[in-house]
Amino acid sequence: MISGPREELRRIDTDMRYAFDSAPVGLALLDAEGNVIVANAVLLTMLGYGEKEIQGLALRSLFYADGDPEEGILASTRYRREGRLVKRDGESVEVEVKVSSLREGDYRRVAVIEDITRRRRAEEAFAESEKRFRQLFENSVDALFIHDEEGRIVDCNVEAYRSLGYTREELLALSVRDIAENVISEEEREALSGETPWRRAMSGRPGAPVGTHENRHRRKDGTTFPVEVALSSMDYGGRRMIFAAVRDITERKAREERLSHQAFHDSLTGLPNRALFMDRLEHALARGDRRERGIAILFLDVDNFKDVNDSFGHENGDRLLVEIGSRLASCVRSADTVARLAGDEFTVLLEDVGGLRDAVRVVERIETVFQKPVTLDAHDLAVTASIGVVVEMDTGNSPQELLNYADTAMYRAKKAGKARYEIYDFDEPERG
Repeated sequence: MISGPREELRRIDTDMRYAFDSAPVGLALLDAEGNVIVANAVLLTMLGYGEKEIQGLALRSLFYADGDPEEGILASTRYRREGRLVKRDGESVEVEVKVSSLREGDYRRVAVIEDITRRRRAEEAFAESEKRFRQLFENSVDALFIHDEEGRIVDCNVEAYRSLGYTREELLALSVRDIAENVISEEEREALSGETPWRRAMSGRPGAPVGTHENRHRRKDGTTFPVEVALSSMDYGGRRMIFAAVRDITERKAREERLSHQAFHDSLTGLPNRALFMDRLEHALARGDRRERGIAILFLDVDNFKDVNDSFGHENGDRLLVEIGSRLASCVRSADTVARLAGDEFTVLLEDVGGLRDAVRVVERIETVFQKPVTLDAHDLAVTASIGVVVEMDTGNSPQELLNYADTAMYRAKKAGKARYEIYDFDEPERG
């Protein structure tokens, strides 16, 4: 015979009774057959039963037919399982049930029943999130790496090992230091007191970006390519890890180089243009004491170039300018600069010259290479130029002033009969 709930509760001491009533999980006292003697308010609310309605119900009868819990519930050993309990209205609730003896020698058992619906949903949501993350991770067009603060790679996507020419297993056996050219050393890290991009990522909020930097990655075959690396951190496998998104910027770098070349080079001859020439002249003037070693500027204008365009056409005129640029470049050292300013005007910057004599030697070489005719439309054309020369040792002139002086000397050569050079004399008054 089943005794009343209050009588059963009186058999439990005061502390047990308080714990039974105030527990945040469902509790049921079961008899030897696994029937409910009494349930606490949490379990009654969870299943929708009244206090008297639940009394006498077999706990195992409340389970959906997704497994027979009878043997476990009636066993004398501890029992635990997850499943679905049928509520009074026919709906179900996901629960975790733990059944154990009340005390040794007592036929009664205590069932601890916890609603795990939220936990199940969270687990399912987490599993779905993990699935979506994995899909995005593997299908990313960027190479993705997960590594620890020592650089050991613990995960990577398809693009990561494909771009580097490794198999997945090979790459996971490596460190970031094996594939990246510029990784901060232990000594540098100590000197920075740990304030490195990796340390900032590890100490920051997971997922918060800590900026990007450029590097070069080394493929398995030893070749390298430029990359842009974005760093953040993430929780992975119970540990804080560094998440690196790496983008191949080979095409971007090539485009930047093309744009830079176009901005500072003449489109016809490929020589430096006025902007680059003036920049190099400014840097040359800023280097060192000019009292013993100086620079020289040659300003060259092709004689009678308009006649060439008029007689042979602009296309042949362009061919002539390209040939002149090539001949000028053959007369100077690699450290010197030959530039096309505009039209048929060229300039030459000679660095580290001992004085006027060095500059004149280069002018004489230019005159020698110009003696060879240029063939245009089966016609051998003799080419000459008027050249202005200025040598700067330590006069303190600006780049533009020096270029103007060389230009002035060139026009004097023109007026003196062309096919010659004139040297600018700083001590001589300007002539018209």
